[in-house]
Amino acid sequence: MANLRSLWSSVSKINFFGARCTILQVRHKADIPEPDFVKAKPPVPTPKVGAAGIYDYDKWVNAWMKRDVKRRRAVEQYAPVRTRLIAIKRCTFLPKEITEIADRQMIEDIPRVSSTRQLTQRCAVTSRGRGNLPRWRLSRFVFRHMADYNKIAGLQRAMW
Repeated sequence: MANLRSLWSSVSKINFFGARCTILQVRHKADIPEPDFVKAKPPVPTPKVGAAGIYDYDKWVNAWMKRDVKRRRAVEQYAPVRTRLIAIKRCTFLPKEITEIADRQMIEDIPRVSSTRQLTQRCAVTSRGRGNLPRWRLSRFVFRHMADYNKIAGLQRAMW
């Protein structure tokens, strides 16, 4: 890493009273060497979602929120295929063999976690599963607190 002194240069100037003094001055940006930590590093491989023993305390509030995020990613990934297979499976005028093939493929290839029925609306701050306002993704407690302190843009609590 670059030495701190190499970032500054001393310039001698005459001050208001006529005395000579040295002033530390930041060098021009082009002259400053780039520190080691800014240089590009290879990306760190991220663990697979749902891998055993991995829990990001700094990212998710609790295990419920992490599980909900995992489900949402699975729903997003498998949604197009899942809806098509369900449509084929429920279709009455297709031959029975085709609906059975779609049913078998649904069971074998698509995980049950990818069902939209398993998603719950959770608060983005506290991970509370009940009493949420879906428009803001906040629970009623957090919503009221943020509304009281004008933290939500365009929203003000009623006062009379």
